Amino acid sequence: LEADEVVATFVAGWALGDHGLNYDVLSRDSSLREGLERDEWIARRRAWADEAHPTRFELGFIREREASAPALWLPPTFGSKSTASRKEVEIGWALELSDTPLSGTLNEMPMGTAVYKETGRHWFWTSYTLVQEDDVWRIQKMTDEGANAQSLSVAELQQRIKELDGRTNEFLQIQRPTREDAQEVAWRIIKTIHYNDALIVHLPLDRTFSGDAFQRAMGLGLTERALVYLERLANNYAEQRGAVLRQMGVAQDALGDYYLERGMHERAQHFATLAIATLREALTHEETTATHAVLAEMLMRQGGDLDEAETHLNRAKEMAASKAEEATIEMDLGNIAAERKQYMEALRHYLQVADIEPNFEYIWFKIGIAYRNLKQPEDAKASFEPVSYTH
Repeated sequence: LEADEVVATFVAGWALGDHGLNYDVLSRDSSLREGLERDEWIARRRAWADEAHPTRFELGFIREREASAPALWLPPTFGSKSTASRKEVEIGWALELSDTPLSGTLNEMPMGTAVYKETGRHWFWTSYTLVQEDDVWRIQKMTDEGANAQSLSVAELQQRIKELDGRTNEFLQIQRPTREDAQEVAWRIIKTIHYNDALIVHLPLDRTFSGDAFQRAMGLGLTERALVYLERLANNYAEQRGAVLRQMGVAQDALGDYYLERGMHERAQHFATLAIATLREALTHEETTATHAVLAEMLMRQGGDLDEAETHLNRAKEMAASKAEEATIEMDLGNIAAERKQYMEALRHYLQVADIEPNFEYIWFKIGIAYRNLKQPEDAKASFEPVSYTH
């Protein structure tokens, strides 16, 4: 295996439970072996796994970097291994696990810079020094980059973020980015989020860093990690709680869809239920058109209480500040009526949508369906014609 593949195998081994393989990819002089024989080393990891239940490994980034130069130059005869037989690989990764005192007994267990308590997911940033033994790469040393970041000063952390942002912006200006360019951007943004985590530790009352981390996580589609920062904002800053809870509800719903696509139905249902509860709470802090409308759509999509959904939509309609909002709300009210088989009522709402915005997506198709259900085929045909013409 290449050096980065060895590291990925080692880190993923936490979730796979293949502790024997993890021991075998360590060099003979690796500090991570702790001087233990193979069987004893494996037994300790199995005891930890029985309590921590590690699962669902996720890779954020992995890349090889230049090995650190020795502090003192020595002639090749007396020096350490040549750079050709020594490499350093850094990796950002995440794992779901339960906290246990045994984690502190494992040399290779890094500190999570962020934790989402709802799933137990921890995010880590580590690097590994590898050497060649018998012509294969083996891990000699691990560095906890996340913990090191928290030892930096606020000024140093902000300077590093500034440098990373500068290079990221340069890559974002590329007209036709390659896959390597996209990976470079992801690597830099994830490192920046870890630095944001460190700034949050230094200045826990400054909302800027949680907000920045949230924006960066969402920019990469890291919904679960974004929820870490939304929860912090909601819990620590009362004046923004309603708006933040609305964002949390939307993110929780999106995370539920993510798990549903992967066949994890129980977890998907958990987050769908959590999203609705979050939005209901949001309304107790701040009543907005968007919150009412989003909550109604979630209730409809999840087969919830249509009466409650209709109540939220009617309230949103009263508060609507634009024609676009009105059209969307009328469409949803029409869908509720159609679900109840109240086709005349559904048609009334759909026609209202067409009156507000004639090009509203699928509206003429919806009108046609309503006419067909009302046994008015000629009107249905006339409504379908714009759809057919458009396509």
